[in-house]
Amino acid sequence: MGLLGDIAKERVLAVQEFTLLSTRALGNIFRSPHYGSDIIRQMDFIGFGSLPIVVLTGFFTGAVLALQTATTLATFGETSLTGQLVMLSLIRELQPKILLIPHSVERHPDHVHTHILCKEAWFYAGLTKLATKRNGKVQAAYRPDSYFEYMQWHHFTPTFIVNISDTFATKMESIRAHASQFHNPKSKEPQTRLSRPDFFDRVETDDKFYGQRIGVQYGEPFYSYASIGVRNPFDLLMNKK
Repeated sequence: MGLLGDIAKERVLAVQEFTLLSTRALGNIFRSPHYGSDIIRQMDFIGFGSLPIVVLTGFFTGAVLALQTATTLATFGETSLTGQLVMLSLIRELQPKILLIPHSVERHPDHVHTHILCKEAWFYAGLTKLATKRNGKVQAAYRPDSYFEYMQWHHFTPTFIVNISDTFATKMESIRAHASQFHNPKSKEPQTRLSRPDFFDRVETDDKFYGQRIGVQYGEPFYSYASIGVRNPFDLLMNKK
């Protein structure tokens, strides 16, 4: 009984300590002082502050899925389907409400192919007969409510325009993060439309143009293939600056 008794005591002690800790934690919720600002700060840190981690996790998850799927498809000579299956699996894993994808008409063929890839993955992700697995478990079929197409090089008549005045600077910083694609006076590579010195001026001019159409400083246009319903027509109105 000595060994068995010690094991039983350890188990009971663990339960006791957990119960005491839980009781103290619940009791402190109603006990002063309360640190509201610290709670908000921690919520921001855990929520928005964890965005880089979420992005990295999504990237490596996709990389692993691509590697595993490509190996299997190579057996049948169908490696071209890797991107579609990886995106389909990610849609089921992350379950976004909407997808933002390139417009169907674009200058670069890769962007057009990306549009087709995203559109097909959006549809196939909702089919129960098309099974995918994640960590050995079958994923549930899931299709986002809709997808919206964003503008790159070619202009289109937007279905709606989003006010990005407060986040325009962040958008430009995100674009500049891909520095190798843009103007570099020391570069000996042939000049492209992206590497022209006035490329960023073009981006800002476009956003100003669409911003003026809705009465704000900067706007981002989107196209929807389907009609968009609203619960209240007043939701369409915004305070113009």
